[in-house]
Amino acid sequence: MSEQYHLEVTVGDAVAAALDPAQLDRRVRGAMEESLAYLQGEVMKRTPVDTGLARGATFTDLRGSSVALRGVVANPLAHAVVLEYGRRPGGRMPPLDAIRPWVVRHGMPPEAAWAVARAIARRGTKAVRMFAGAAEAGVGTVQAIFARWLS
Repeated sequence: MSEQYHLEVTVGDAVAAALDPAQLDRRVRGAMEESLAYLQGEVMKRTPVDTGLARGATFTDLRGSSVALRGVVANPLAHAVVLEYGRRPGGRMPPLDAIRPWVVRHGMPPEAAWAVARAIARRGTKAVRMFAGAAEAGVGTVQAIFARWLS
């Protein structure tokens, strides 16, 4: 289950013509780096914290050149996908090895892991939508960042 949220920014012909290729690349790259840092922060502040692992694993990646520059904000943890999309009711139980440390951290005996996992399987979990929320909230800010860098 993977979904990507794209924020597309197009450099106008007038801007591209006014700048030499190296200067255009530097500006687009600067705007993309600033945008990625902003969006990473937005994702992280929307990510729930238990141990901090999911929040801390969120990263950015930048590839390509100004003509085909691609920026990504992502999280490699399988649990991040569950946080983003939730779990539908009636699914399989989550692994007890993942639930047991959580129940202990929250003051329950380790044996409670089975009951918690069973409840998650029956009821599901609510989607947090930290990536979708950051993408939706960040459109205007990212546009402003690019406008500032390319003016």
